[in-house]
Amino acid sequence: MRSYILGVTVGFFGACSGESEAPCRVAADCASGVCNSDGTCAAVADTRDGMGDGDDAPDASDTVDGNDADSATPVDTTSPSDSDTRPDTDVSGVCAPNGDGTIERAEVPIAPGLQATFAIATDVAFDTRGTVGATPRWDMSAFAGDTKVLVETLDPAPMWFGVDYPSATYATKLAADSELIGVFEAKPDGLYLLAVVSPEDGFTRTQLTYDPPARLLAYPMTKGKTWTSTSSVSGVTSGIATFATETYEGSIDADGTLKTPFADFATLRAIVSLERWVGVALYTEVSHLWVTECFGTVATVRSKGYATGPELSEAAELRRLSP
Repeated sequence: MRSYILGVTVGFFGACSGESEAPCRVAADCASGVCNSDGTCAAVADTRDGMGDGDDAPDASDTVDGNDADSATPVDTTSPSDSDTRPDTDVSGVCAPNGDGTIERAEVPIAPGLQATFAIATDVAFDTRGTVGATPRWDMSAFAGDTKVLVETLDPAPMWFGVDYPSATYATKLAADSELIGVFEAKPDGLYLLAVVSPEDGFTRTQLTYDPPARLLAYPMTKGKTWTSTSSVSGVTSGIATFATETYEGSIDADGTLKTPFADFATLRAIVSLERWVGVALYTEVSHLWVTECFGTVATVRSKGYATGPELSEAAELRRLSP
């Protein structure tokens, strides 16, 4: 097993410009905040709070098969009509970053049925310290071996495991080199990992449940914030009984500018460290996430196994928002 922090990657779905049925690559291209899986913007009237038809679930056309995507992020457990699930908007309904140095849960609008493209590089050298100056600057514009991957958030309710996690906000594939799916819940105070599952049920299924759910990110996000979460993990991995203890320690340690293939972003950086105990065996891993208003998580770096960080010089996987 590895760290599952990459599952928060799809937190980039801000409500920006676009027309109903207009072409889109990411939800940020659409006024409704929803880019359908067929590459068209959902109508504004049909996406109250980014949840599809304005009822409690998105249209089937807004969800996708979980086998073609990569990782992801969330919606509150409160009613879709609650104002705290909505991003700050200007008079046109477009998400308007206020640049106050704090990212509230409401400034990261996310839901099932959303998609965007990420450029992914594996086993690459990258100095997470960036260019140090008055504020750090990180250049993730291009890497040898980049591959573009469509990342989508899925509705867990109709999936084989959905009945076991009724509070889940979304599900998503966790990494480019794995078929495992993360099941997540977004609350006003953070993003929580409920479970890790395989795409299909059966004798050789994977279903690992977190008790309590693991808090991967904490809202509101502001420089200097820290959090810790410890969970018992139990279930089956490829049909084999599995028991572990996982502790995630996170901090927002820096703000600066991130250069991606999509655009330059003013971001906060979160560092999240994992300790996993399976019996007496210890596994460690470190992930860095760059988060911005209205787009959410626009880049992640995952260390190789047994790294302790906090800074890294090489990445097992590096991904960032891309055209």
